[in-house]
Amino acid sequence: MKKENKTLIIIIVIVIAIIATIYVLKDAQVETLTQEEMQCIADNSKLIVSKTCSHCATQKQMLEDDLGLFELIEVSENPEVWEQYDLIGVPTWIIDEKTYPGVRELTELKEITNC
Repeated sequence: MKKENKTLIIIIVIVIAIIATIYVLKDAQVETLTQEEMQCIADNSKLIVSKTCSHCATQKQMLEDDLGLFELIEVSENPEVWEQYDLIGVPTWIIDEKTYPGVRELTELKEITNC
């Protein structure tokens, strides 16, 4: 293999390693909000979930110790919410009677709820 090709391969590997490291570190950052911000989000939202939904479990895990602040609506116990909110899936956040499907970051919820 030519020296130029080896150098190019090394550079590409280093760039990929740097990009992967940045991506991993970005995902590892824990979003922390104050207790007041979490209470504000909880006061201005509802979270529709299912016991069998892995994404719902992920969303609950993101709420951690503050999960008890939130109004959780279990779809198996409240099947009417499918039509009431025209749901396409769970988890779904209800904020100002608008639906926000999918797992949401805490900073995004803070912004949507104006907290």
